[in-house]
Amino acid sequence: MCNCPQPWDGPDCTVFARAKFLGTWVATENYDGDSCSTVGPGNITFEAKITKSQNDIHDIFIENFGGYGESLKLKCHINADNLKITSQGFTGITFSGTGMYNDEDSTFVITYTAIDGCDKLVSTATYKVK
Repeated sequence: MCNCPQPWDGPDCTVFARAKFLGTWVATENYDGDSCSTVGPGNITFEAKITKSQNDIHDIFIENFGGYGESLKLKCHINADNLKITSQGFTGITFSGTGMYNDEDSTFVITYTAIDGCDKLVSTATYKVK
């Protein structure tokens, strides 16, 4: 594997780095719970669809992020195998986090926080190709 300049990836640096993230994924998420409500520690499994941004070749959108519903589309910035969620809000919840793609098993893991004004929920989700 060569060391490609951004935004390129692949053995001959001819594929956009974000391409490996695109498609439909099944995510299993573990979360720490919310002290302000009845949400305790646990896990969920959900399907997420990832599409490319039409405005920036480094960006993707994750639809149904965290299992919050299809209307939630979080923007993520891709740099090689790394993913970053800059702070962004959705229905009173602010999300931010980071992730990394694993070439060996074609999965990626995102660790993020969701702050709802009362508490901070910390979650780690592993995404596998559907």
